[in-house]
Amino acid sequence: MLGGEGAAELEYLNVCIANYVFDPAIASPEELLDRYHALTGWASAMRDGGARVTVVQHFRLDASLDRSGVDYLFVRDSSPLRGKPLHVVPRMNRSIVALRPDIVHVNGMRLAIPGARLRRRLPDAALIVQDHAGRPPNNALYRTLNRRGLACMNAVTFPDAEQAEPWLRAGVLPRRVPVHAVMPCSSEMALRLRSEARKQTGMAGRPLCLWV
Repeated sequence: MLGGEGAAELEYLNVCIANYVFDPAIASPEELLDRYHALTGWASAMRDGGARVTVVQHFRLDASLDRSGVDYLFVRDSSPLRGKPLHVVPRMNRSIVALRPDIVHVNGMRLAIPGARLRRRLPDAALIVQDHAGRPPNNALYRTLNRRGLACMNAVTFPDAEQAEPWLRAGVLPRRVPVHAVMPCSSEMALRLRSEARKQTGMAGRPLCLWV
């Protein structure tokens, strides 16, 4: 995904991935990274392209660790981000600003609200928000806040540009904000012995076809 010229463009960039939400059932930073394949895969791909990558992750406790050359900074903040349209996460944003990133990658269209709070403190950084199968909010206040947040973004990404249409029609995504078609990371996959796979799945057809 980031090979060739794309990799060269990433070299020397300081990239921060901001993940403002997490599953409260996850007990430890290590468990979170084991479960969030798309997050770690995306970060590793940019690292492989030559960028310096730091993931700032909202969590139940403060922690930091390195995995495969990517720095993961876990920040305990004041808001659990559940039912709170203002998304007050001051400690997370202070941690992001302290990194002085060239690019801040925000996960989730609705999370453009706390992401936009970075604009005044990082005037020269590129703020990019990635769609995660979200829908425009129905609440009038939330729609207004989301519109203002997205207006601060330099770009938004969807797996396909057509998926931006509901946001554009609702007036939540300003039409002046560039939309890019970027496919998110998949989970990691590895081939297994056919006999082992048949035993594990309990499927024994000949031929055997998996349609995804």
